[in-house]
Amino acid sequence: MTDYFATLGRALISHGYLVIPIKPGHKRPALGSWQTARLGAADLARYPDHGVGVLCGQGAQPIAAIDVDTTDEGLAQAFLAWCYEHLGVTCERVGKAPKVLLVSQPTWGVDVGAAAQIRGELLKLRDAGCAVLVVSEELDELFEVSDRLMVMAQGRLSPSIPAAEATVEQIGAWMSGLWDGGAGEALAAVPGLVTQQGGAHVQA
Repeated sequence: MTDYFATLGRALISHGYLVIPIKPGHKRPALGSWQTARLGAADLARYPDHGVGVLCGQGAQPIAAIDVDTTDEGLAQAFLAWCYEHLGVTCERVGKAPKVLLVSQPTWGVDVGAAAQIRGELLKLRDAGCAVLVVSEELDELFEVSDRLMVMAQGRLSPSIPAAEATVEQIGAWMSGLWDGGAGEALAAVPGLVTQQGGAHVQA
């Protein structure tokens, strides 16, 4: 593991910044009194394999710390450019995409344009190899962003089905807990629902 605290910390201190060690595997300071910590170059060796943090708004060169986590390199650069223009000197970190992401109601309360952008970002993460689990009541949204669908109803979890093979009617039936014995039997148990090859429809 690269000793960022020792290598980068020394350079930051030499330029007047106040540094703190970041606990390995965590995004939090290793010091309980980090707000008032005043570490020097001689203290760096006490924290091997630690990450390096910078106290914001303090020291000879007060800065704003920016943490950007996005798979869109263009978006990251645009955001950092805005920070440089409006905040002055900054200390930024552009993080890697997550390997696993759980989101609940990701587009609730936002306008149509923002919802489309959020769904697009979820698909980018999926295409980048991230395992994305979306929990939502919006069926159109789930069909748009999901490869497979599962339903939680009455304290039970349905079988998993490819989104391309599912229908809104089928998922609606499953939302009532009607999936025992397989999807076909679950659908057949719904009054007024007629099943046929490739899907189902509601019979008036």
